[in-house]
Amino acid sequence: MDVTPGMTRAQLISIMGTPSDRSFRENQEALGWCDVKFEGTDWQLVWLEDGLVVGLTNYRSGGMFCAGSALPVDWGQFPADRIIEIRNR
Repeated sequence: MDVTPGMTRAQLISIMGTPSDRSFRENQEALGWCDVKFEGTDWQLVWLEDGLVVGLTNYRSGGMFCAGSALPVDWGQFPADRIIEIRNR
């Protein structure tokens, strides 16, 4: 997987394929892709804002199928804005 910040939604889907799960609020979106393994289901949750990738979260759920194994999206994990303040001494 070669997901990078600033990638467009269309670019993301072209390399990852159709997402297994989707959630959104206002101009923010979380798209999820799953990979079923013996140990459980690995999820890659990609965070987008205004249609651009801003972050990525990986987790494992206990389910043995993609359907129904995604955890509810925790919007508190959405990448926060960063403000850099420059002060003169």
